[in-house]
Amino acid sequence: MTLALLVSIAENGPWCGTHPPGRGPRPPHFLPSAHAEPEARLVEEKAFGPRPEPWRFGPSPEPWRLGVIEVGLYGAIALNQTGRIVSGPAAGGYASAASALFDETCGTVPLSELIWILLNRPPPPPPQWLNVLTSAGETLAFAQATDQEGLATAVNRQITEKLKAFGFQTEQAR
Repeated sequence: MTLALLVSIAENGPWCGTHPPGRGPRPPHFLPSAHAEPEARLVEEKAFGPRPEPWRFGPSPEPWRLGVIEVGLYGAIALNQTGRIVSGPAAGGYASAASALFDETCGTVPLSELIWILLNRPPPPPPQWLNVLTSAGETLAFAQATDQEGLATAVNRQITEKLKAFGFQTEQAR
């Protein structure tokens, strides 16, 4: 349900990749705000003294965390969309791969933050594995639309192999 909702927001969202007119983009609460944290820290330091943070290295907010979430979110959306344009066992494979990717990378992120990413951040460049899977899905959709059974069978077999190679489990056709 959540992935389908996010796919519809990505496809029909009014400000996907930009921000609403008159407002600048604001980071979600899992990325600390540059304006709010120093004030809260001053109040805390006056009450309890300074706190060491030995576990935090590198920049704050952590850009790599947001990057992983973006790639997982937009990858799951692309796999879901590719699964809707094909039919047969490949459609189920794409749907289960999209669900697995979404659960793995975005499963613990609140829905409001995922919507914020869709509405305020442009999609990152797709990773190579996603390009391979989407181009194979588009080839399968072409083969199915033009009734080329030999090509469709070969591409369907290739999609199943690629989904297994990239670590996504596929449902077996019966």
